[in-house]
Amino acid sequence: MQSAGTQTRILYFGVRDSSYPRNERIRNFLETQTNSSVTIVRAPASGGRSRRYWSQIKASITCSRDFDVVILSEFSLNYFLFSWIAARRARAVHIVDFFVGLHETEVGDAGTTQPHSLRAKILSAIDHGAILSADYCFTDTPVRASRFSKIAKDQRPFLALPVGAPAWARARSSETKAASDSNTTQILYYGSFLALHGLPNFVSALVPLKDAPIHVTLIGDGPLRADIERQGAELGLSHILTFVDPVSTATLAEYMSFADVIIGIFGSSEKAREVVANKVWQGLYMGKTVLTRDSPALTEIKDVVGGALELVPSGDSGAITKAILGLRMNRPNRNLRNLDDTGTVLENYVQNQFRDTFSRPPLSDDIQLITPS
Repeated sequence: MQSAGTQTRILYFGVRDSSYPRNERIRNFLETQTNSSVTIVRAPASGGRSRRYWSQIKASITCSRDFDVVILSEFSLNYFLFSWIAARRARAVHIVDFFVGLHETEVGDAGTTQPHSLRAKILSAIDHGAILSADYCFTDTPVRASRFSKIAKDQRPFLALPVGAPAWARARSSETKAASDSNTTQILYYGSFLALHGLPNFVSALVPLKDAPIHVTLIGDGPLRADIERQGAELGLSHILTFVDPVSTATLAEYMSFADVIIGIFGSSEKAREVVANKVWQGLYMGKTVLTRDSPALTEIKDVVGGALELVPSGDSGAITKAILGLRMNRPNRNLRNLDDTGTVLENYVQNQFRDTFSRPPLSDDIQLITPS
C-alpha cells in the first residue's frame, strides 16, 4: 500500500501499440486522474519469436527496480513470466490486463486450434499462468470478469474497466446531417475480418435488400476477407458492397461521419457474447445508430444510450434484415437525437466507472486517485 501523497511509479510492460484505444485510455487515466507516473516497456510487434521473447526477457532483468506497480499490457499474456519477474525484482504489485484470453481467441472464437490439441493445452496453461502470476487482473466487462475469475477458481480478483472510445471518435453533427440527406442508407463495417464478428450472417441478411437503396462499405483486412468478398459476389450483392483496405483513424472518422448505421458483431462464441467491441463504443460516441448482436455485456450501456443501439439475436440473419429495414424507415427520427449528447454521456459513464473501480480495494490500496478540486 502506498503512503498518502506518495507518487506511484508504474511500469507498463509488453506494450505492443501505445496508440491502441484500451492501452491509451488506461495510461491516460493513470497519468491524469491518479497520483502516478508511467513508464512503458514496449514489445516488438514484428520479427521472429526468439527476437520478441529475448527483448522481453532482457527488459525484465535490466529494467529499474524503482517501481511500485507493474502492469502487463493487453495482448501480451505470453510475456506474463517476464512482467512477473520485473515485478518481483522491484517488490511491486503485479497486475495483468486480461483483455483477451489466448485460448478463448484461438479455440473458442476463431476455431484455428482444435480444442483437444497440444496447442490448446499450451494456450490454456498460458492463460492460467498469467492470471495466477498477478495480484489481480483487469478486463473490460463485468460478465468477462465473472468468467475469467473462475478460470483460476476465484483465486485472483478481476476488475472491469470499460473500453470507451478514443478522442478521434466524436460526433460531427453537420457532416452526419449531410449524409442523411441522401436517399441511400449508408451502412459501415470496419475492423478485422474474423469469426468473432459473424460477417457471414450479416452478408446473408443483405440478400432480401439487394434492390433496396442501401450501400455497405466494409473497411479492413483479415483471414476471412476473401471469403466474405466471395460470399457477396455469389449472392449477387457486389453492386451494394464496397471493400476498402485498412485506413488511418482520421480517414475512418470521415467514413463514420457519413454513415447512417455502424455494424458491430454477430458472432456466437463466448467472447462475442461478453465483449462490447471497439466499433460499438466508437459508433455510439460518434452519435450513430449501431446494429449489433444482443449480449449480457451490453447491459452496462444500453440503458445509457437508449435507441442508439439496435440489438438482434446472434446468428439470426432474418432479424438483421428486419432491423436494417426498420432503421431505414426510421431515418428521419434518428436525426432528432442530439448527436453530441450520446458521446458525452458515454464518456462520463466510462470515466465514472474508472473512478469507481480505482476508488475501491485492491486498486485504491496501490494507486491513489487525485481528488477533484
